Amino acid sequence: MLDGLLYHESELRIEEHYTDTAGFTDHVFALTHLLGFRFAPRIRDLNDKRLFVSASILKDLPALSSMIGQKLNIKLIEDYWDDILRLASSIR
Repeated sequence: MLDGLLYHESELRIEEHYTDTAGFTDHVFALTHLLGFRFAPRIRDLNDKRLFVSASILKDLPALSSMIGQKLNIKLIEDYWDDILRLASSIR
């Protein structure tokens, strides 16, 4: 999917990508964001899924609390941030 967004060989400026339930993972959400795309999957059975968010988002949007699986480990992301950026750069 990322190859199609990045290397479509057309003059189109793609900003947003839609997919069905089979096309989304946590990794795809992260990488599309890092690569500058808005990712908008249509997720079947959303009530059976769990989201991972920062504590500040949960505080600002308490209505989502029933959909939250765990809070993001921001420290872990910070520790590996350079590697994450290197991965995104290597894909681009």
